[in-house]
Amino acid sequence: MKKILLIGDSIRMGYDHYVQESMANVAKVYFPKENCSHTTAILRMIHCWTDDLKLYEADAVHFNAGLWDTVRIYGEDTLLRPETYAYNLERIVKRIHFLFPNAKVIFATSTPVQEEGYIDAFETRYNSDVEAFNQIACEVLPKHGVLINDLYHLMKGVPADYYSDQTHFYTAAATERLGKQVARTLCQALDIDESLLLTPDSAKYHCPMRGIPDKEAYVQQGHIYVRKESYR
Repeated sequence: MKKILLIGDSIRMGYDHYVQESMANVAKVYFPKENCSHTTAILRMIHCWTDDLKLYEADAVHFNAGLWDTVRIYGEDTLLRPETYAYNLERIVKRIHFLFPNAKVIFATSTPVQEEGYIDAFETRYNSDVEAFNQIACEVLPKHGVLINDLYHLMKGVPADYYSDQTHFYTAAATERLGKQVARTLCQALDIDESLLLTPDSAKYHCPMRGIPDKEAYVQQGHIYVRKESYR
């Protein structure tokens, strides 16, 4: 049975269990409990996460990182400069190849956000930044043999009720859409018959309260924003 590692931020955390269930007949799907957040965190921790999972061989690694890297805090620039993002992605792929020399590597582009849901003066993201960073990944990573899973365009233009907040997709319809795409992409990369995939009950993955809109969770206190006590 194939071994697959999923690495990524809270978008990955929305579909990982769905993919694991969908591929139960054809692969063992592993993923950290932690939010893998940004590219620098992945560089620092991927070998620790795989050790915690006792995963020392893998047939495929599917990863995403970008939404944390593109966040703008208190009016500043994106968390990472574009050139640093590109450099980190190349280092991540090098690390994956070191840990799993025979693994197919797949990168999932960052998904679109609902810009109006952010507090612009606090923490915000812009789809123009997400698109720019995705473009960097699509230019840099194929040079290293990485396949691209375009989740950005998969989710672009979906109904607003697919979102659970301004960033996440913890709803049944969105989880199914993302999960099916990831599972299909992995099957194609590993020459697995897609007809062997299972169809999970997406209703059990409908958890919209996992995502709390920033405008609901934070309040301005002087010149800064703080989390409301009810959401601590």
